[in-house]
Amino acid sequence: MITIRNARSSDVGFIYDSICILEEKELDKFRFEQILEFNLSSPVYIYLVAEDNGKLIGLLTCHAQQLLHHSNWVYEIQEMFVLPEYRIKGVGAMLIKELESRLAGKDFDVLEVSSNVMRTQAHAFYERHGFIHTSKKLVKKK
Repeated sequence: MITIRNARSSDVGFIYDSICILEEKELDKFRFEQILEFNLSSPVYIYLVAEDNGKLIGLLTCHAQQLLHHSNWVYEIQEMFVLPEYRIKGVGAMLIKELESRLAGKDFDVLEVSSNVMRTQAHAFYERHGFIHTSKKLVKKK
């Protein structure tokens, strides 16, 4: 049975591996663990994991910030990952639904998500779940 719960420090192995797969690179694990611990203890972060009978199979991370151009809180999905063999089983939809349930009743303007331009399947997933294109994100690397 698939369940969604808050991520814990003990989930670091799965979370680290998932983010490295998403980013297609190995990240500094020591620094990663420091950031994870900080984020898990902060009220402006929501970290969810999906489990199938105790096996971690999915992850969604979200943070909130108050933005002047919204004059309100904005929640943004930062990372979402589901093991390939579970992607057709509705796990991603379950993670989104749980996040939306946790945001119900909160005062905020929008729930946003940014996704790499190459991840067209992810874009289609988010669009199926009510997200629309409203802006274009540009980045400048250090």
